[in-house]
Amino acid sequence: ESDELGALNHLTPERVLAALRLPKTGKTYSLSIPIQRSGVPNLEYRGIPQRLTLTNHQDEAMARANGGAPGVGANEDQLVMPSHTSTHMDALCHVYADNKIYNGYPADQVTPYSGAAKCSIDKVGGVVGRGVLIDVAASKGVGVLTPGYVITAADLQTALDDQGMELQPGDLVIIRTGWLEDYLVKQGDIMPQPGIGLEAATFLAEKDVALVGSDNAAIE
Repeated sequence: ESDELGALNHLTPERVLAALRLPKTGKTYSLSIPIQRSGVPNLEYRGIPQRLTLTNHQDEAMARANGGAPGVGANEDQLVMPSHTSTHMDALCHVYADNKIYNGYPADQVTPYSGAAKCSIDKVGGVVGRGVLIDVAASKGVGVLTPGYVITAADLQTALDDQGMELQPGDLVIIRTGWLEDYLVKQGDIMPQPGIGLEAATFLAEKDVALVGSDNAAIE
């Protein structure tokens, strides 16, 4: 009754240890979108990220006041941006229905000053598990899915079968639609985007996956 983690409860210590035995090459892959004012899918109603310079080479006097020698200084920035812009992970307090967030907690417990009383992002902690890429675009033999295309449960299962992959409880799933790669090259329209529908979401929930995201959406 007091749960605030949702499907992340599937990431047991045993599953984390099993995931750590999987890497073979040590190669890493960035899943982030650069934080910048243009060239990335920013939505105008959220506002454009702003980077402000706090200190640079013109502020060496600050370093000298602390014993720094000439030529010693620091570059420091300040970022001003909506929390839902660029790469991010949604907390369980993000969406509500019937005036309730996850697990029946009241939606009005989220306030401007103190944030979320329940299901806030700090409850998540570290997330480690088996990452599974479901490449729906490649499964369909295209570089990018049609704008507005609704991915079905059958699409996900076909892609998994093509990859010889079976989902396990606690998996961290990312679905590739090809949309982000296409957008960064062509700088086209942000909407509509391809993505999963309710049927596919139910399919993933029934597989007990811990997190789901895509190349054109937040981690949910």
